[in-house]
Amino acid sequence: MDKSQFVTNLVKIFRSEYNRQPHVVVNDSEDSSETDRRVLEWKFNSLDENGDMMLTKNEYWALRELVRKSVKPKRCARAFTRICDLNRDTNIAKPEWMTCLGLDINLLQESAVSLAGHLPYGEDVGDRKEEAEVSSDCLTDRQAVLDEMRTNNNEMYIPECTPDGRYQKVQCYRSTGYCWCVNEDSGNTIPGTSVKDNHPKCDSVQPLSRPMKGCPEHRKQTFLRALMDFLTHTMASQKSSNVTTKDTQNTSQEEQIATWNFNALDINKNKFLEKNEWKSFRSLISTHRKLRRCGKKLPRYCDVNHDHKISLTEWLHCLNAQRPITDSSAMPTPNPRRVGPNPLESYLKDK
Repeated sequence: MDKSQFVTNLVKIFRSEYNRQPHVVVNDSEDSSETDRRVLEWKFNSLDENGDMMLTKNEYWALRELVRKSVKPKRCARAFTRICDLNRDTNIAKPEWMTCLGLDINLLQESAVSLAGHLPYGEDVGDRKEEAEVSSDCLTDRQAVLDEMRTNNNEMYIPECTPDGRYQKVQCYRSTGYCWCVNEDSGNTIPGTSVKDNHPKCDSVQPLSRPMKGCPEHRKQTFLRALMDFLTHTMASQKSSNVTTKDTQNTSQEEQIATWNFNALDINKNKFLEKNEWKSFRSLISTHRKLRRCGKKLPRYCDVNHDHKISLTEWLHCLNAQRPITDSSAMPTPNPRRVGPNPLESYLKDK
């Protein structure tokens, strides 16, 4: 079990450091779990420089780098701080630290939804640049869970993904019956959306606004409205084009416009907007005064997973033209087994 082995290896290193401290008396008869708890508290306090019971990025940065280089399995070492940061605030509180390292880490899979309303493998958006070399998306996280289940046969939450590696809006932990809405880019749960044995209405949830570097929020909103007007005009002026959209019955007008323009820009029809395709579009909008400044920032803003290409999902998301949910396949399947005595049993006995 990779994660359990990782915790064991890391706590062993902490214990070795602890035993080398002056005035520490090693008691071999003491229960190992009690020793580990004291060691973990000592290590947390030694990292918590300002004593606020919270490890900030600056406080755990050196430990994270050391863990990545020295502790195996490497896959767990790379995700160490993300897994321990249960509420995804980029800090690790003492309860999170003790839960993450003081218990079998598999328990986090069962408690993550109820404990903080976050996915077990949700991505910390703030760490993306620092963790570019180990970039994680939904497909990667899903495969990691499936690999883990193959080795230990435990029931775990399995992320549901879009084909381009983002998270489905609705996520469900099937064995518990709970479903909730998530941010499609990071996989982080949207607070207050968790429901049991039901399908949450994720389309009614207003997505969190992401900052566009170099384009303040008020200017970004004005730019996006002007850009949608520009795309509408572009589509209307080329009605005779053979570029078409499919499945428009359940889509908004904004999504149809955004999708039409995406297909028109996707010259090689590989379902991604790549660098060469973006150049012509950026040149086009640079001639419009209202679009020029923020338009230069648009490719990076839309490329949420930093793979240097923009999928249709990313395009719709950054233009605020998301596809509505019509698929109920993510709903947990009710248990078909009947509870209680068999009503035919007495009838059969009489026969």
